[in-house]
Amino acid sequence: MDIKSELIKRLDDHGYKLNDEGNIVIKFSKLNGNKPMTIEKFTLEIDVNYIEGYRKDIIGDRQDLLVSTFRSFLSLTDDGFREIADYFDPENVSKVMELLKLTHDILDEIISNNNTPKRYTTQSKKDVIERELKDGGWVESEGVFDFADLDLRIYDDHLEITSDCKQMIISYEDLIRNTSQCINDISLSFDMPQLGFSSFIEDLASIIKEMSIKTQSQNEIPKRYQTQSGKNFMSILKNEMLTHDEYIGFLKGNVYKYVFRYQKKNGKEDLKKAKNYLDLLEVEIDE
Repeated sequence: MDIKSELIKRLDDHGYKLNDEGNIVIKFSKLNGNKPMTIEKFTLEIDVNYIEGYRKDIIGDRQDLLVSTFRSFLSLTDDGFREIADYFDPENVSKVMELLKLTHDILDEIISNNNTPKRYTTQSKKDVIERELKDGGWVESEGVFDFADLDLRIYDDHLEITSDCKQMIISYEDLIRNTSQCINDISLSFDMPQLGFSSFIEDLASIIKEMSIKTQSQNEIPKRYQTQSGKNFMSILKNEMLTHDEYIGFLKGNVYKYVFRYQKKNGKEDLKKAKNYLDLLEVEIDE
C-alpha cells in the first residue's frame, strides 16, 4: 500500500482537499470592511515518508512548525499538537489541532494495518524489512541505503556493508543479539564515526526483532497446549469448541487473570503466561 496516497485519500474523504501544489492548506481570514482577507495559512505537506507543517502570515513569511517521519509523527500526543497549534490565533488553534489529530489517527490505522503478520508470509523478508525502513523515513535507491561512503544492502538473513575497498556482512542473528557491538564493529572496520548509520542499524535490529516475535506468535504453540492425540489444544478451542468472539474473550480473560495475580502467586511465571496469551490475542486481532 502507498501510505502517502492512502493518507491523502482519507483526508480528502474528511473534506481536506489538496491545493494545486499537492498540499492541504487551512486559511484563516478576517473581514477587511465587507471582504474576507486571509491573514495566515497552515500548510500540511505530505511526502512519501515525511510530514511537514508550516505557517505563513499575511506577508508570506514562513515558519516551520513540524518536520517528521511518519513513525515519529505517530509518537506525538495532544500536547505536541497543541504546541504546534499555539502559534496561531486562539480562535484558530482548534482547527489546526483537528487536522493534526485526524492525520495522526488515519496514519496510525494505515501503518497498523500494514504491520499485520499476514504480510510477513506473503512477501520476502528482505522486501518487508526494506518497506519498514522506508516507512520509518530511511531513503533507499535501487536496493541501497547510502550513508556517506557506505552502501548498506538488505538481504533475507544478513546485512551487507560495502565501501570502495571493504565489505562486511552481519547476520541478523548477530545483529539482534548485540546491536551496540555490531555498530561498534562497523565503525572500527570502516574507520568512520557512528553518527548517522547507528540509528539505521538500531531501527533495522528493532524491525527484525518485531518480525521474529510475530512469526513465533503465529507458528509456535507451547508444548503444554498439545493433547495426547497430538492435536493442538488451543487450535481445538479456536476451531471446534468456541466461536471467534468466545475465543477472543478466553484469551483476554487469561491475560487479565495472570496479570492481576502475579504479585501474590507465581511472580514472573504468571507474567510469562500472560504474555503467551497476549501474543495469541495479537495474532487474532491482526488476522
